[in-house]
Amino acid sequence: MASSPSNASPRVPILQLNSLALGYTTPILSTGTHSVKAYNGQTIALLGRNGCGKTTLLRAIAGLLPPLEGCVIAQDAPIASLPHRDKARLVAFAPTRHTPDGNVRVKELVMLARFPHQGWFKTTSPHDYAAVETAMRLTQTTPFADRRIGTLSDGERQRVWLAMALAQETPILLLDEPSAFLDFPSKGNLVVFLRHLARTTHRLIIYSTHDLQSALWCSDRLWIAHNATLYDTLPEEAARSGILNAVFGTESSTFDPKSFTFTLRTKNASNRPRFRIVSPPEDPDFLYARRVLLRLGWQEAISDDPSVITITKAQDGAAWRLPDGEQANSLESLSAWAERQGEF
Repeated sequence: MASSPSNASPRVPILQLNSLALGYTTPILSTGTHSVKAYNGQTIALLGRNGCGKTTLLRAIAGLLPPLEGCVIAQDAPIASLPHRDKARLVAFAPTRHTPDGNVRVKELVMLARFPHQGWFKTTSPHDYAAVETAMRLTQTTPFADRRIGTLSDGERQRVWLAMALAQETPILLLDEPSAFLDFPSKGNLVVFLRHLARTTHRLIIYSTHDLQSALWCSDRLWIAHNATLYDTLPEEAARSGILNAVFGTESSTFDPKSFTFTLRTKNASNRPRFRIVSPPEDPDFLYARRVLLRLGWQEAISDDPSVITITKAQDGAAWRLPDGEQANSLESLSAWAERQGEF
């Protein structure tokens, strides 16, 4: 018989940031007086403007930077007090850029990640080879395993750094802007891969990123650095609370809860034409027609009044019917008509 929720064992965090204050001479990022907790199997996106302390936080979690106040607890141990080899068995950190010798071959570089699991005079074991092979297969770096690192593109190198982090076989994986040099399809694939990896291997994965869209859709939680404070929240709660607009909103863009993305902020909205689209249920063209008008600065109306321009799609899928007997037979013609309505 399954135990009731009240009898279930409490979930134990693998990582805790306790009353943390970080910086080099003065604090630039703090958790305040409370504790931020993270768990196995989670994917956490670390967000914030440039210079807000994202890399500083990752370095502190990896035990590379002692906190000014508070402590980082990883698997019940203060990470800063652990020997270097123990830190490396617990936390893998892949910075944005590495500077290895350009003549090192890829598979040799990835094998270096196995050092924390080896003694000074211990030979490479079958498990070491297996860990490297798995890491390279998962990151799709096997095809250029024998190439020298200096011959790789930035995107290929980024995948090698990720392979090194995976080969280290740690329960906590830290990635500093892992998608920085990847093309658009690869960025999305990477975040989906990280979520799958966290779930299947029960790792905690924390990654900093400027790819807000992927972070919102694919991360379990967001850590947002803003005004020297670290906020720990669900993606949906970040959208509802307004912190996304506070951090990333500009004069020209704002967060749209309907599409869960940032959209154009229209200036002088009161002077813009207001529209309403009437179309058959589940008509796929509705979304594209709406997007055309929004892109051109029109304002979508909720209520129907004489000032609202109504655009109608017939039930038989005919052209868009416009005011004054005009019609648009395509998105191109709809866009041209909307532009002709005047500058505003």
